[in-house]
Amino acid sequence: MEPDYLESRYAQYRRFALRLGGVTVFVPLALWLRDYLDDAQGGLRTLPYRILMSAGVLAYVLALALRAPWRVVLLTAYVAVLVIDVVACAVWGWVPIHSVLGYSDYMYMFLLAPLLLLPLSLRAVAGVLVMACLVPNLYAAFGMPLGFSLALFNMVVWPACALAAFWLYEFDGVSRRLFAAQQQMREQAMRDPLTQLGNRRHFEERAKAALAAARRHARPLAGLMIDIDSFKAVNDRHGHGAGNEVLRALAGTLTASLRESDVTGRIGGEEFAAVLPEQGLERAAAVAERLRAAVERLRVDAGSAHGRVEVTISIGVAAFPGDAETLEGLLECADARLYLAKQAGRNRVVSTG
Repeated sequence: MEPDYLESRYAQYRRFALRLGGVTVFVPLALWLRDYLDDAQGGLRTLPYRILMSAGVLAYVLALALRAPWRVVLLTAYVAVLVIDVVACAVWGWVPIHSVLGYSDYMYMFLLAPLLLLPLSLRAVAGVLVMACLVPNLYAAFGMPLGFSLALFNMVVWPACALAAFWLYEFDGVSRRLFAAQQQMREQAMRDPLTQLGNRRHFEERAKAALAAARRHARPLAGLMIDIDSFKAVNDRHGHGAGNEVLRALAGTLTASLRESDVTGRIGGEEFAAVLPEQGLERAAAVAERLRAAVERLRVDAGSAHGRVEVTISIGVAAFPGDAETLEGLLECADARLYLAKQAGRNRVVSTG
């Protein structure tokens, strides 16, 4: 579920980060104006470096705009923050500024970075923030001047980093709960409430994906159309409650008889379908026959006054690519053979004709 959540988060917040990033590109230029007003001569020297800071933000914005994978965007974010951090440290050493002004650069970072990096994971963003705090300490450790007290800097910046990480943690919790709720709602919308099999839409989505994979790898695939024999008579004789129990029992037998990789769904009242990857026509017909026999052995306890309900099914089988090249064609061919099974007396499998 974690990869799905990360992909969803990236897709959901990419546009927001892109718009904010477009504005943030100009923040280093505003900081340069402060450099210039504080020290005109030193400010002229810092202009190329403030432009380099803007370029770091712009690289991240371009990665978002080009819809790069989130891992590529994360790498761009690390590089951009590293460049901005090192350049800021150099600027502080060149322009004689008060420590509060130096901290303001970092306050911008803790204000903007968590929002700009919102499409990325909590761990990734926390890593970027920690790196941003460490760079000035490493910079000073190598003997480069910062222009203000490193101890005072750490006293201000690390609590700010902790606060930013805390609200990111809280936001991540809310975001995950929202994602889980959306997934649950989507799952419920894709399920047939009576049988808990996929509904027609869900079945078609998964079946098309399975067919695309079969086509891509030049592998066989089969489709089954399954219909309960004389289902109206079951409802008329035993009641609709009994009919519902029969539908549930058939769904359970389908799930037990087929593989996890097979795609199943209820696509109509008493009509079911299945797609079997890696199965040719002959093997699929054998699977269908085992399924038919398993259903024939069912004795459904439906609380009927007439005793347990016996049920049979008819199945039509078709295969890709021999019978059809598309999902629609495959199911139409299987449905035509299902009709032949009904005509031939029901309770049988037809895979030719």
